[in-house]
Amino acid sequence: MDYLLWNNEIARKFFNPEKSGMRIFLYVTKEAINEIGVPHEADLEDFKSAIKIGPPWITRHGRSICQQALQALENWRTRELEFPPYLGYLAFFVLADTIDVEGFSRYSYYPGLRSLLGEEPSAGGFPSFDKMYQLWFDLEQWTNDDRKGELGVFRADILGKMEHVGLPKAQTALTDDEREKLPLLFAENGFDPFSPPSDIEVASLLSHETHHHLLPHTKELLRSTREDEQPFREMLIDIILEELLDWDGSAPPEAEFGEHERISLGNLRLTMALDKTAGTARIGLRCRSNREYPEEGLSLSGEVIPGALYCLEDWQGWSTPLSESESQTRLFDASRLDWRHGITLKDQEHSWKITLSKRPIRVMISAAQFGFDGFVEDGQIPKSKSFYLLALNALAEVLQRWGAQYCDGFRQMETISGVPGGWRLYFIVRANSDAIIRDEFPFLAFPTALRIQLRGGLKVRGNQYFAFALPIVDVTGMDEGMAIFCNNYPLSCDQDTGLYKIPDTLRGRRFVIEVRCQDKCVCRRSLYALETVDWRDIPATTHVDSFGLQTPSDNAEFSVGPLVYGFDPPKFNPEIFLPPTAGHRVFFIGRNPGEIAVAPAEPIPSDWSPVWAIPMRKRGHAIFCGTDLGASTPTMNPKGDKRSVRKWKEILWHCRKRIEPPHHAAVRQLWEAFKETAERVR
Repeated sequence: MDYLLWNNEIARKFFNPEKSGMRIFLYVTKEAINEIGVPHEADLEDFKSAIKIGPPWITRHGRSICQQALQALENWRTRELEFPPYLGYLAFFVLADTIDVEGFSRYSYYPGLRSLLGEEPSAGGFPSFDKMYQLWFDLEQWTNDDRKGELGVFRADILGKMEHVGLPKAQTALTDDEREKLPLLFAENGFDPFSPPSDIEVASLLSHETHHHLLPHTKELLRSTREDEQPFREMLIDIILEELLDWDGSAPPEAEFGEHERISLGNLRLTMALDKTAGTARIGLRCRSNREYPEEGLSLSGEVIPGALYCLEDWQGWSTPLSESESQTRLFDASRLDWRHGITLKDQEHSWKITLSKRPIRVMISAAQFGFDGFVEDGQIPKSKSFYLLALNALAEVLQRWGAQYCDGFRQMETISGVPGGWRLYFIVRANSDAIIRDEFPFLAFPTALRIQLRGGLKVRGNQYFAFALPIVDVTGMDEGMAIFCNNYPLSCDQDTGLYKIPDTLRGRRFVIEVRCQDKCVCRRSLYALETVDWRDIPATTHVDSFGLQTPSDNAEFSVGPLVYGFDPPKFNPEIFLPPTAGHRVFFIGRNPGEIAVAPAEPIPSDWSPVWAIPMRKRGHAIFCGTDLGASTPTMNPKGDKRSVRKWKEILWHCRKRIEPPHHAAVRQLWEAFKETAERVR
């Protein structure tokens, strides 16, 4: 196989339509190379020979392969190639990190590279390797900009403190199998992509848990305290947390939900409405998940909850506050729970599981950044912002010692009712250090790794967003002297939220977010903005008649998609009734109390005509199905038995808050008249 054949076969393995929108890692091993070469009767030795020769236009033979790789990159888009011609070199650089060389550390990179090239292994730098970032960045641009993510999405983020070898090492830090099993670990430990755990907590939980989802040497690195292994450990934790942030909130099937049904996972967060004047705190619960909520909401139950709790989707992954009633009128009092042991609630019908973590201390931050009032639980102590702590009485001594030594404005909130017995509420203006508490409570540790996170925005796929809804930038682990830039423009921090907004005045297809320290980039992440969605202007090839059957284009009446020719359809009626989806009931309501039928269980009687069709599950929608608004006004003349009259009132009055009213002004006015009549029915 010549170089370009190797290059293209490697490209097809990693970048193809099946990977559309997915994040791609170039995890290249000896086994992968041999597998690619089998159809062509080639192997690893053949691949190494091809790498040394390179593409046909290479003239820098005899110099380092990095110089050959740079020449492959130069103006490659003018050569009308299917794939970037430097992919073979990048695969080779990744392969080098999987080579163990006797006498050198497992994490040493350059000995493996030299060994692959047939050179004497040594740990020093390699000529021009510091310029290979250009290839990685171009690969990111090709997948995101040139191919719009249709073959997969590659990200050339700078992670950890290894700016040269960090990118190839990031491809091999986890095996493909380990990456596939990370959602299981996230689910088992209750990790929340919206409020990621601290670096210390990640290392502690994932290395000491008795699981087999990570290889022994991966766990060993997470536990390592050796100074020479810390850059690699930090990078591994970075990659795990990046996978958590990209996690869609689903996990493989569990027997209790059915063998073939993926589970949707969410995290429960405590909420707190604090009235300092009245001296009261109202504690509630909200769910947050990366999954789309069922349209009718969730009905959640668990061993510690009598009955069911209900919630609907709110926004930005949040649910409405959990309520004991479907109508959302009786909010659940979370102070009744034992927060130390956490809880798990399930919606069996929709295969959802949501979990409140087991913690003796709860961090409560302002909920303003999420769009609602009060305070909400967060996974870590914030830097440079005030917050509250809910903590067990038994921890008072250690917290007060920490607060006195390392916090500004630490004080206990006295005489606050609503806080559960055995717990105390503290207020902290600013936490200056996590000393004393980080070892005993790893989940309270400050983030130690520098990390750029993108929050909110309207994502298309991968790291592509619509230009009119770009995400907000969140940076954790910053030290003094660091600054944030976007396309070389300095970003300012919002003092209320601690987040960074990309200014509307900045325009471009690609936005490069950088954290700089003394003018040197120490952390980097890119995102791509889509101004519009390309319109596919394809001529019509099929025409159909009024029955949906294919017809010649010269027919007098035909349609093409939404376009109708030769026929003037009637004006669209937005209130027209359509049959409900499976599993819904429809309540047909007449103008007289007692005129009610429930479809599909009951037929509509012939002695009265329905005015309303109300499809209902947990929530409903009032649809006018009468023939004349003027002849549809409600009366106080009961029809039928007392049970039917009670049912008529129950739907129209007691369930009114669960039923969305009509949008048309006149129809809505009629709906209000029905509700008023139902209230007076006895």
